[in-house]
Amino acid sequence: AGDFAARLPFSDVNLNTGVSSNLAGFASLAETYVPLEWKALSLFTGNCTYSQAQDEVLGLINRTSNLEEHGFAPILLQSEGNALPAESNVISLGSRGDSFYEYLLKDAVFSGAGPEAATRRLWESFRDSLPKLFIEADPRGLERQALEEAARQRASHKRSKRRAASARTPPGLLKALEQHRQSGGASGGWFEGGRDVWGPWLFVRETGYTQSVPKMDHLICFLPGALALEVLQDHGPRRKRFADLQVGSMLQVRRDST
Repeated sequence: AGDFAARLPFSDVNLNTGVSSNLAGFASLAETYVPLEWKALSLFTGNCTYSQAQDEVLGLINRTSNLEEHGFAPILLQSEGNALPAESNVISLGSRGDSFYEYLLKDAVFSGAGPEAATRRLWESFRDSLPKLFIEADPRGLERQALEEAARQRASHKRSKRRAASARTPPGLLKALEQHRQSGGASGGWFEGGRDVWGPWLFVRETGYTQSVPKMDHLICFLPGALALEVLQDHGPRRKRFADLQVGSMLQVRRDST
């Protein structure tokens, strides 16, 4: 309830009394904008105010976070739309952020929006900014590179026992390989050792005020589906590659965690 053009929806509603309040002190990005439900309600009731309220919420977030330029918004927002000044406030496609971006595309599809519609423009800004959050990792490829280099050195020096004894993987590459082997699991890296990976992985990082966080939330599973939906609508082969890599990465993470 209230003037959505001036503030975001409350974080809490007492279902017994109907009284709304902001008990959390902030609104989660993913919970501020849920256009499909409200626009469907407008469609079935003939009451356009439900739909208009969602458009006003999106307009407010666009103004305060400059979505058209940056593509992303922080996951914790104050009632007037500005970012909550807290270390826990990050740009994330996981919890508290996931469905906001998905709904930009789904609203454009649901509404039959053309290229000039706000949801279409903001989705495209988000999609074009996505590579800033991508981490592509291929530990098996790195191991292959190290083994091939060692084999080349052994072959070129096999006539000399002295040289053959020193034919080792270049120290820099060996150090990088060892770091990658130790970078998974409890070490908090982006991937496990090459023995556990069947192909390249694509991770989506979180970004805070001071650093990127080596963490990919499980709710990012929406992303490959949203990219695939756009491919289905607009036939974008480059984005299909991102979707394929993301699905493979999520399945691998799911397999290793169960």
